[in-house]
Amino acid sequence: MNKVFALVDCNNFFVSCERVFDPTLENKPVVVASNNDGCAVARSYEAKALGIGMAQPIFEVEDVVKKHNVQVLSANFTLYGDLSRRVMQTLQQFSPDIEVYSIDEAFLRLDIVQDTFLQETSEKLAVSSLSSIASHSIVSKKQRDIGPRDTIEDFGNKRSCKNANLSNIRGGWGGEKERGERMEEHHQLGRRIRQTVKQWTGVPVSVGIGPTKTLAKAANEYAKKHHETEWVVQITPDNVDQILEQIEVGDIWGVGRQYAQMLNRNGIYTACQLREQDLKWVRKQMTVMGERTVLELRGVSCIPLEQKRPAKKEIACTRSFGSTLRDYAAIKEAVATFTSRAAEKLRHQGSTAQKVVVFIRTNPFCEQDEQYTNYATSVLPVASAYTPILIKHAFMALDRIFKAGYAYKKAGVILQGIGQKDELQLSLLTEQRAYQNSPQLMRAVDRINLDYGADTVRSTATGVGLRKWWVRQLHKSPRYTSCWDELVKVS
Repeated sequence: MNKVFALVDCNNFFVSCERVFDPTLENKPVVVASNNDGCAVARSYEAKALGIGMAQPIFEVEDVVKKHNVQVLSANFTLYGDLSRRVMQTLQQFSPDIEVYSIDEAFLRLDIVQDTFLQETSEKLAVSSLSSIASHSIVSKKQRDIGPRDTIEDFGNKRSCKNANLSNIRGGWGGEKERGERMEEHHQLGRRIRQTVKQWTGVPVSVGIGPTKTLAKAANEYAKKHHETEWVVQITPDNVDQILEQIEVGDIWGVGRQYAQMLNRNGIYTACQLREQDLKWVRKQMTVMGERTVLELRGVSCIPLEQKRPAKKEIACTRSFGSTLRDYAAIKEAVATFTSRAAEKLRHQGSTAQKVVVFIRTNPFCEQDEQYTNYATSVLPVASAYTPILIKHAFMALDRIFKAGYAYKKAGVILQGIGQKDELQLSLLTEQRAYQNSPQLMRAVDRINLDYGADTVRSTATGVGLRKWWVRQLHKSPRYTSCWDELVKVS
């Protein structure tokens, strides 16, 4: 049996999170703005219909906002992150093989779920039945039939791949009757996934199903644009041409803007047209990654699930200030805070950093102000994830680039030279005691902040009073799910 993937994508995720706790926003145009309420980072379908674009500055659509009473909300990433975690935990009830692709997307393997689970016809699932899925409804690794040799390891076998076509989609489903039955089972499972996520978390999702991750992504794109599908679409031999013909090459997973322009210049505008191209030409024009995309469009699974996300090579924390700053002390507080945030992410993935990069810049949109931008790098003698040491080096970098007299609008910290903490290269010329004691202290600080809220324990360098640089968020909703003082109150 061929592999079957599902891509589950939350619809207008940030807006949906706001609607979970404020039902009055349903069926109304809603926009979630970025930090400082500057640009639209999420839009409801009603707001999209009004012509409000993604990342469009809010001031450019002020007339539309007033005329149509568009609700503009400040981004509440704490709330969105917690609801994302709940959505992903719900999806884990349906398959042991899941890849959390982003804050609002996840890939699942559906072909490893046994018939007893797929044939369940009840529309509502009790918690007790779902809790037993892992032990009763999932095929063990030894029992899995992973089908033909279409894994990423076999991608280099050109002899078996060069003639790959739509028979790869048809061939692994067995006979026509069996194929139809299996497809219907997986489609029903997709509908159940959507229903359960909505019931348990309040977040609506769309589900795309296909024999490869790329085709599952394409099915999901189709579902979002064709609401008559009820947000669940499965790629089958009967509908694959119809779906791919309606997807532009720029919307294909793995095809960037420059590749899309190149393909358009060569008369290739749809996913269906790209699928039919010669593999040698595709590899020459788009490298091996482009060839892999074409094979995936033909039904050959070349991209496996990444159940363990690879460690980041760079970790950045950047913010625009709530207002322009000329005060060095305020900018220093901001840089210290950004460094602390980046250090938390660094420790979360079990890594250390060798370099700290700091940049500052003025507001490029304020033409009357003199412009200045610069960055500097400070190299640690020994890689570390210890917040005080990273802040110290961030200050060293900031001192080299700060110039008085400018109105600064943005700053950022980037950690580079990232490696695993158990591969730390020490120095004979540097005192090691601080590095040896820091992990226990940082674990305690991170645990306290996780249990009692961010910044419960923080460095004094990040500021103890009113932060002049703090981002402006005038329309931010409460952290309903993660802060005791902001729980929903029923009167």
